[in-house]
Formats: sequence, structure tokens, C-alpha cells
Amino acid sequence: MINLNNINKGYKADLGQPPVIFKLALSISAGEFCCIIGKSGSGKTTLLNLLGLLDLPDQGSCVINGQPLNHLTPKELSIFRRQNIGFIFQNYQLLPHLSVLDNVALSLLYNGKGRSASHRAAQEILTSLEIGDLSARLPKQLSGGQPQRVAIARALANNPPIILADEPTGNLDQETAKMVLGLLREINQKHNTTIIIVTHDTSITSYADHTYRLQDGRLLLMEGNQL
Repeated sequence: MINLNNINKGYKADLGQPPVIFKLALSISAGEFCCIIGKSGSGKTTLLNLLGLLDLPDQGSCVINGQPLNHLTPKELSIFRRQNIGFIFQNYQLLPHLSVLDNVALSLLYNGKGRSASHRAAQEILTSLEIGDLSARLPKQLSGGQPQRVAIARALANNPPIILADEPTGNLDQETAKMVLGLLREINQKHNTTIIIVTHDTSITSYADHTYRLQDGRLLLMEGNQL
């Protein structure tokens, strides 16, 4: 599903400094639930941007879902990203002026679905996540784990084979965090969705099939999820 090989990534502002990501290799099969642990400054955001096709490596190859990506145009990358990757963010990134239903339907509209069909599909997803009754609310009217559930619904809207989650429990209390992680694991098992969580929270590793530690720009596979 995902193959990164010999990846280097640095930034022009850091000339003379070693790359943020250095000779990184990562192979994730379809349906895996993976956790990538790293301290602040370890390169987690850079790796997430590479996995999410928001950035491309300086060196090395990137293949996702059988598609080599290094030489795609920005437009081609955007289309591929919409069709293959859903994003879940720590701060939810819900548009404040849109209802819950419209937040979830937006990615469907961008993918060429009509307005009525997008709303029907969005409502079905919200209902499946047991928040169908929130569809008319604005994000500011949500509480507890509701915003993150809406963010998960939005990530699922285009039925992507891959979901990337950036610190998905960072703003949640312990009980709500367990609920959200349980929901992600259920989605992973029910739909064979590949899920990659990037976080500093080591408690998440108990939900993962495989855990990696990102350290000094390199990935280390943690045997038995032992950190």
C-alpha cells in the first residue's frame, strides 16, 4: 500500500544542516494500523506531509497504492490525494461557517459528486458514526469528542484506502481519546482501511499492529510495540 525507499527531506532554510528525514524506509501493507511515535522536532510533521503528498522527497522513491508519485504534477498529486487519502487533524480543521453536514460533504463535492448526492452520502456517514443528529449544527456547537467524530466522518467521505491522523487524541480527555481510538480501530477492521497515526502519545501504541519510533530523521520498528 505504502512504500517509501531511501527518503531524504530537508529545507532550503536549513542549508548546511542534515536532512530532517534521512535515508528513511517504510513499507505498510493494506489494512495495517500503524503508529509513528516521535518527540517534538523529530520530523513527524515532515513525514506526515510526505505520506499525505503535501510535500515530495528531495531524494528517494514514494509509491502509494501502486502509483509512483515522484514525477506527478501538482494537479495530479491533488487528484490522487483526494481519491486515496483521508486526513484527521488534532485541531479538527472544521470550517466554522459550515454545518457538520456541509463540512463532511465538502470533500465529496470537490471530488465531483452533486450536491444532493454529497449530502445523502455525508448523512449516511454521520449516522454510521452515531452523530447523524448533529448534521445541522455548527462546529462551535459541538462538545467533547463530537468535533473529532465529525473530522473522522469527513476523512471517510471519499472512502479512501488510507487515513492519516495527526495527534488525533491531543485535545481529548482520556475517556474520549479511548472512544476515538476504538472507533478508528473499528473502521480499520471493518473496511480494511490503512490507518497511520503520527503522535507523541505512547499510549496509542496498544491499538496498533506496528509501532515505529521516529528519531533523528530515521524510523525504528519497535518490536512488540515496546517503547
